Amino acid sequence: MKNKKLITKKKLTRISFFLAILILITSQIGFNDTLPLIEQKKIDIKSSSEIDTYDYYVGPIEINATLSFNTSNSGNWTWAIDTFDWCTGSGALGDPYVIDGVFFDGNETENGLTILDSTDYYFEIKNCKGNSSIWDILPLQPWLPGEYKAGIYIESSSKGIIYNNNYSLNGLGIKLLNSTNFTVSGNLILNNIYMGLYLSESSNITVSQNILVNNSNYGIFLSNSKNNSILSNSASYHLRFGIYISEGSDNCIVSSNNAFNNGLAGIVIGSSFNTIILKNLVYNNLEGIRLSNSTKCDVYSNIAFNNSKGIYLRETDKSTILNNSIYQNSISGIGLFIANNTLIGGNFIENNTRFGVIVSISNSTVVLNNVVSHNLNNIFGEFEIVLNISLNIPDNITGIVDVESQFWEINPIAESPEFSAENFTSMYFSIDTNNISLVEFPLYITLKVPKQILDDLDETEIINLFEIVTWDVDNNFWVEENFEIIVGSNGTITLVIDHLSLFAIGISHDEPFDEPLSIPGFPIEILILINLISISSIIINELKKKKRKNY
Repeated sequence: MKNKKLITKKKLTRISFFLAILILITSQIGFNDTLPLIEQKKIDIKSSSEIDTYDYYVGPIEINATLSFNTSNSGNWTWAIDTFDWCTGSGALGDPYVIDGVFFDGNETENGLTILDSTDYYFEIKNCKGNSSIWDILPLQPWLPGEYKAGIYIESSSKGIIYNNNYSLNGLGIKLLNSTNFTVSGNLILNNIYMGLYLSESSNITVSQNILVNNSNYGIFLSNSKNNSILSNSASYHLRFGIYISEGSDNCIVSSNNAFNNGLAGIVIGSSFNTIILKNLVYNNLEGIRLSNSTKCDVYSNIAFNNSKGIYLRETDKSTILNNSIYQNSISGIGLFIANNTLIGGNFIENNTRFGVIVSISNSTVVLNNVVSHNLNNIFGEFEIVLNISLNIPDNITGIVDVESQFWEINPIAESPEFSAENFTSMYFSIDTNNISLVEFPLYITLKVPKQILDDLDETEIINLFEIVTWDVDNNFWVEENFEIIVGSNGTITLVIDHLSLFAIGISHDEPFDEPLSIPGFPIEILILINLISISSIIINELKKKKRKNY
């Protein structure tokens, strides 16, 4: 048997100092040790010296690619090229329209820059600032994001790049509605009254390397927006969530982000399908990573520490939590509530104050190959460890006492180390020795195993997944039995036992017997051990292969 594999603690990479410097620069924002204090201040942008850092200062501008008439502040791309020095290019691939170095002042009533119905042209917005300064809508109405003006607002458009801009002191920093094929990268988004970046009904958007600080409720908010990538952003000091993927935002990737010091959670996936949460750093939030009402989401290779809850699943189905480092959280490392069909594997879970793993009202939870230590309760709750391995007892065995599937994470079933079940689950049946004469050999034991376990394995490797042992009633130890294996289709494996050890049926060695002599009333226990280490590593590797190839 293989020794139990240990998952070594991942080294926490150092966080760069740029965000700390940014927070010091924006010292008008007040923070305490738990939640940010929103102390945003209305400024007179027309007299602000900040205007001097931009080449151009204009009022609210609207570019509608389909307009056939122009006004003083609205028109199509041709109008913008003919009217303003700050708009250049032809809109073609390789020569996009470029808006560069402009301070867009929304005059407290409008979006700073609006772009509508631009699907036939390529364009870039860079080195700009948008300011709508909508501060007078009180109380806050978080269910009405459409009521807040944005630094830049884009609707029904595509083929755009928004980078290296400053969108601060608005209702929303950046708002994209019903748009596709955009890159939003390298922007500074802070001190907005409702949220930093909002995507609604938009797809194929890459949001990367943006800094989002103190945007009231949310840093990044996706609603009904599919196939988007949220990569390498920093989201901090928001009252609710740093990054929120919600309401049908399926097939998204959330990777390599830092989410910290947010009031409720660092990263939240809500009511979404097939989202990957990968290699994020989440800390100092109420919840580090939260999944709710979502299906087939994968949370792997993240670091979650100093939250109340490291990773928390509520009302989810068919999700996986793999290879994460989760430590020093005040309530739990991993928590499941009404979370069904969850695989928790290969995680490092240490020094969480109350629970390492806690499971409640959840069905078919598999916990494999985790390092769980130095928690007040390492693993706690209602578990149903399921490997989807079924055992078929042949008809020629009568007097069956019991058939059972069990799970041992640490506890061995025997003192003999060579047959310790430390890394094994087991399925066993017993034969009533009062009816031993009715048993015919060979015995054919059929198991149904998940197909991914059998893929790419030869017969020897499959045999190594199993052990068959019986109990020596004379000497009180387990005896390994010989068997052959037949691999069928659709995950069917048949174990063929030609004979059982004489020890297993109570032979006395002091007297010669022509035939085995059983001990009446003492059942023969046949134990089939299934190697959890091998099986779980196969499952985990197969899951990794299923990740989208475009990442």
